[in-house]
Parts: sequence; C-alpha cells; structure tokens
Amino acid sequence: MSNCHKSDRNGKSFSPPVLPAACCPWLPVPELPCLLVPIPQLTASILPKSVTTPIAMAVSEQIGGVPAIAAIMVIIAGLFGAVLGYPPLFRLVGIEAPIAKGLTMGTVSHALGTAKAAEENYQDGAFSSLALVICGVMTSILAPALFPLILKIFS
Repeated sequence: MSNCHKSDRNGKSFSPPVLPAACCPWLPVPELPCLLVPIPQLTASILPKSVTTPIAMAVSEQIGGVPAIAAIMVIIAGLFGAVLGYPPLFRLVGIEAPIAKGLTMGTVSHALGTAKAAEENYQDGAFSSLALVICGVMTSILAPALFPLILKIFS
C-alpha cells in the first residue's frame, strides 16, 4: 500500500501554516539592516535568504539588491539550519514528527536543509521539499510586491 494517503490526509492540516511560514523567514529580516544601517540595497539583498540560491538572486536583483550578497545569505542560512537543525535543535525542543521536521527544514534552510532532511528520513525530505517549493513560489510573488511597503515601514 502506498504512503500517499498520509500526505493527502496531512495536506489539509499543513497547507495553511506553510503559506504564512513561507513569508515569515523574510518578513522580520528587513528590520535589522534598516535599523542598523538603513541601506535599501542591503535590505533587498538579505530579504530573500530563505529560498534557493537562484530564486534569491533573481528576487534580490528584481527588488534592487545585490545578487551576490543574496547568494551568500542563502548559503549561511542553509548551513546554519542543516548543521544546527538536525539533530541538535530538534532533540532539544523535542520535535520528532517528520512533517514538523521536514516543513521546518524546507522553510528555513531551503535546499541544504532539504538534503539533510532527506538524508535523515525520506518523509522529512518529502515534506521539506514541499515547503521549499512553496517558499520559493511565495517569495517570488510576495517579495517584489511587499518590498516597497517594508522599506516605508522600517525606514
């Protein structure tokens, strides 16, 4: 028997949290550069850090950032998530469910986190892949639309 019924059954329960979670990794980020060094170009470079490198570079360039800085931020976020998320952080806070681990890694640590999740457990990897794709799509759509608003709020 296939494991597809698990995803279908869980699909309704995790779809609503994944959409806001796709935005959460980049919504608070503009605060720091805007408050410390109010340079819109730096903010635009850091904003798309929680998606894959090609998407982050394209979004960063589209909103006026430096793609190279965006790429570095993506790599740093991915490394932190892959190294600290599995297994230390999950053990520390008691997260054991594959859906929770996978969605967390895919949302926050993108491709590096997804690779680590897939290495640990195929279900973690599947949910992480799903979150990675949703975050990429949502960031590609929302970041260019919301960036001017973010600059107005925090500048």
